[in-house]
This record gives sequence, structure tokens and C-alpha cells, in this order.
Amino acid sequence: MAFSEVRPGTQQKVNAWANGQLPNPVPRSVDFAAPNVTQSFLNRTPGSRLLKQAGNWFVGTSASLAWPDGHVTISPGTGAGSDLAKTIAIPVVGGALVLAAAGFAFWAWRRSR
Repeated sequence: MAFSEVRPGTQQKVNAWANGQLPNPVPRSVDFAAPNVTQSFLNRTPGSRLLKQAGNWFVGTSASLAWPDGHVTISPGTGAGSDLAKTIAIPVVGGALVLAAAGFAFWAWRRSR
């Protein structure tokens, strides 16, 4: 289904969400799933807590439950995430790319010998 075929009211909500204009309906939730899947997660994950039942069940972990208000945000042009995650992501991804390139170069060098 094309976005243009979605009801206008739903289109407006999607656009508002994507532009960071809607409040987070389940703060500190880091996962959601069908009730049976969520119950299994809750049984296996100490410190996790059910935050909301609304069709799917929304879960917070011991770490996410300690987050301050507004820790995760969605802002136009910046995507979703916390400042810490955005700060860490660049060196981690860059480091992984450098290691992959070095591994390939070593493999190619060994193969040429």
C-alpha cells in the first residue's frame, strides 16, 4: 500500500511522529511484542517490567527504567536515539570498518603470496 492510500488522519499522525511532534506514548519502553512473547522475555530478564498492555505489550528493562525523562528523542534530521548512543555509534562503526578493511587487506596479501 502506498502512503498516499493511507487515511489522511493516519498520514498526519505518521508525519507528526516522524517530525518529533508527538509525545512518547510509552516512555522508557525498549521493546514490544505479542503478550506470549513478552511474557517469555519478562520471565527471562530480571529487572524488566511490563509498562503497557495495548494489543502488544510494552516492556522496560532495569536500565531503561532508570533513564531520565526525555532520554530518547526523535528530532527532524537527526533520527531517534540518545546523545550517548549517537556519540558512541560513530567511533564504533568507524572502528569496525577499519578492522574489516585491514582484515581484507591481510587476506588479499596472504593470498597473493
